[in-house]
Amino acid sequence: MKHNTSQYLGSYKISHEPNSKEDVKNLLASWGDQKLLGFNWTTTQIMGELKNETGTLFGFSCKDDILKVLVLYKEIPPEAEIYIVMKTKGTPTEVVFQTLSTLLDTNRHIKQWWLEVHEKNQGAIRLYERVGFHKNAKRKKYYPDGGHALIYVYNKI
Repeated sequence: MKHNTSQYLGSYKISHEPNSKEDVKNLLASWGDQKLLGFNWTTTQIMGELKNETGTLFGFSCKDDILKVLVLYKEIPPEAEIYIVMKTKGTPTEVVFQTLSTLLDTNRHIKQWWLEVHEKNQGAIRLYERVGFHKNAKRKKYYPDGGHALIYVYNKI
């Protein structure tokens, strides 16, 4: 069962709410078709992913009704896969940290979370480890550039 929750970090609203994909698409539209930090995807490609994925849920942070952080994940109870974490330029890492923390704390029914991260994405790795994820496995030469994907997991106690 999902619980509506919102909290604030300064002027950033951090939420995990069971809003519709249309709501996320409207928020993404505020980004235009820019490339997103840490990603080689455009907002148009992300919206296409939302259209094709079933069971996609999200956590987000907004400032002045403009989307700043978006986390897309899919529940496979009692687990969940986080498959996209993104932020806009200039958004503090602390807001991403709080968004992920709120998402994990709110979904108490999920016992294990997992995600993949490029081995060279040291900023994301530090963030995930700070949130409480730990490296579990490696997929060798997973990315088009030959880089390895590191599998991180977060287990609820």
